[in-house]
Amino acid sequence: MDFTSGSFYPVKPSTGGNTTTPIDTTKDNSTGTTPTPPPEKQCWDSTVTVELASFYNNLFTRYGDGWTGADGTLSILLPDKRRLWIFGDTFLGTVSSDRSRSGGRMYNNSLMIQNGSEMKTIMGGNGTITEAFARPPESDWWYWPAHGQVNKDTLELLFFAMRKNGSGAWAFEYAAVDLIKYTLPDLKKVSWERKINNMKINYGTSVLVDNDFIYLYGSEKIGLSKLFHVARCPKGSLSQTWSYSTTTGWSDDISQAKGSLPDLSDQYSVIKRGNIYYLISQGNLFSKQITRYTSSSPTGPFQKPLILYCTPERMESIYTYNAFVHEGTEDPNTLLISYNINSFNFADVFKNADNYRPKFITVKNWQQ
Repeated sequence: MDFTSGSFYPVKPSTGGNTTTPIDTTKDNSTGTTPTPPPEKQCWDSTVTVELASFYNNLFTRYGDGWTGADGTLSILLPDKRRLWIFGDTFLGTVSSDRSRSGGRMYNNSLMIQNGSEMKTIMGGNGTITEAFARPPESDWWYWPAHGQVNKDTLELLFFAMRKNGSGAWAFEYAAVDLIKYTLPDLKKVSWERKINNMKINYGTSVLVDNDFIYLYGSEKIGLSKLFHVARCPKGSLSQTWSYSTTTGWSDDISQAKGSLPDLSDQYSVIKRGNIYYLISQGNLFSKQITRYTSSSPTGPFQKPLILYCTPERMESIYTYNAFVHEGTEDPNTLLISYNINSFNFADVFKNADNYRPKFITVKNWQQ
């Protein structure tokens, strides 16, 4: 279902909607210059250069019908140069001029297609009833997004099937990893398959195609730590058999998988430049630090931590999480990184839509 489309750069409602100037409500626009982040410079490495990514912060500051906020915030560059944005829990509807929400239902996942500054929100449903873009076959489960890839003329998206494991807002757990394939460019569903059932490791939070293999990264919760894990399959389709990294090599038996490098976020990115692999992650337990690690191998060990940024929103009830790198959007030597803003107090996301949304920065001098 195409819920909304067209050029939907937000405008300040107080102007009567006659201007097409985008408004980034996450910063002070009074100077009209490219902003630098708030003064938390003592937190990250002094050789790293960070700027707010105004274009993307503007693009996702939205007021009208359609997508007005979400987390997740992964992306895939499509063959026709459009960008697919993949989101978790999503608000649709209207945001007022003071950035408050009057209400609205939250959907477990959504997509957006970006073509320059043109955005299209993609949901599930039949044209009359709006639903999450994708839903698992189990009626009491839901999908939160993982990453994916393009394989020839097919989009392959991974989803984490989630289920409740008690009462309360945090009483949920990973249940399965599912693979859904769609045609390109029209996103018609082709097939569904369950790759992992009853899993404890969220393989697919980052997907990296490298040489003859596709690497699928994930994390495992052990006590208060999050361990690094990686699986792989031959280059081509994610439908092929996955093997799991162990202490001695690779095994098709997921029970043999072994993790390393504690203190990761639940979700993170792994990218490659030249012969070096880079892992970019926020710290565990809603840390405000976004850190880069390096390795000569796609399986690690990832070492030499370098703090790239500290999210200034992290205070009181507001927290940030799951930073991701978006490939193909900037010069290869400049990273575009998003992170999600949320609140432990659910009322905050209605008081101000900017308390529940992605925020974007660009980072230079990160490869040292």
